[in-house]
Amino acid sequence: PFHGRRMQRYEQAMIAAVDGEIDQAWPVGAPFPVLPSMQALTLQVVMRAVFGFDPGPAEEDLRRRLREMIEPITRRRRGMLLFALTQGRVGGNGGAEGFVARRRAVDEILFAEITRRRNEPDLAERDDVFSALLLAEDEDGGRLTDQEVRDELVTLLVAGHETTATALAWTLDLLLHTPGVLARAREATAAGDDAYLDAVAKESLRMRPIIPAVGRVVRGEPFALGEWVIPTGVEIDPSIRTIHRRPDLYPKPGEFRPERFLGPDAPDTYTWVPFGGGTRRCLGASFALMEMRVALRRILERTELSPASRDLDKIQFRAITLAPKEGVRVIQRRRPAPAPATAVAHTVAAPV
Repeated sequence: PFHGRRMQRYEQAMIAAVDGEIDQAWPVGAPFPVLPSMQALTLQVVMRAVFGFDPGPAEEDLRRRLREMIEPITRRRRGMLLFALTQGRVGGNGGAEGFVARRRAVDEILFAEITRRRNEPDLAERDDVFSALLLAEDEDGGRLTDQEVRDELVTLLVAGHETTATALAWTLDLLLHTPGVLARAREATAAGDDAYLDAVAKESLRMRPIIPAVGRVVRGEPFALGEWVIPTGVEIDPSIRTIHRRPDLYPKPGEFRPERFLGPDAPDTYTWVPFGGGTRRCLGASFALMEMRVALRRILERTELSPASRDLDKIQFRAITLAPKEGVRVIQRRRPAPAPATAVAHTVAAPV
């Protein structure tokens, strides 16, 4: 579901989510942070593409419970994140009981939906990840347990919601503070040039990677790394931020220049690593980039934004992500343009 034509079916859900935030949450003439809107719209996309829910009371209830569960662990309280990741064995800092209650409220809906959906006759015809997980089989024909399905869903939620929202907020911050790039992005949007919008998203992820490093533990036998031999049990942590700031790879690395990603000499998967790399590269990388491109295009089509501050937002650690401290505050200079006509929307089958 995260690749090829199947992925394209979610574009209309993305556009609808962006339009909803622009029309309902963005004031005109007053500063406001865009990060909460980015969080709201990416969560809506997750609800369609991953969970397979259409808008309605059931979707609203699950979305509210999910946000209540993950919001505390995406703040700077690393103890709560550790508590969540270790299933309650470590951390908590006094918030353990509240987190357990919020997680139980989410699980109540998810396990009931797993049971209901396993009995649906059209399960194989659905496009969402939830349904695909229920149908997945190993080499012996075995399927995932209810608990395993639940764990995969929550993993995809945390990995694909907060990260993409933060990436979109940073992209708008960089774009609005670089007038030349903003002007070209508007021209590209008008001309239907998605390649330049993709380059904008990639350059933003280079300058503001959401995760600062990625680690792997040496297993089985020692690992040769250049002139060194790393023994088993040792973790190797390549610094994403350092790689992205190397002047030999990125001339003038402090400048926001999407053109780096256009043409035959664009950075490759060993020098541009916001999604990690190798066999464990983020499986939602293509989906996230598409979501960023679609959201940027719609925002540029409909709005005229300017930064509320002359300086870029400061970087703040929120759990394991590098987030904008003030949420990227912007000003909408005029009423948004009417939503342009789009292709017929794809409808994801909804639970009853």
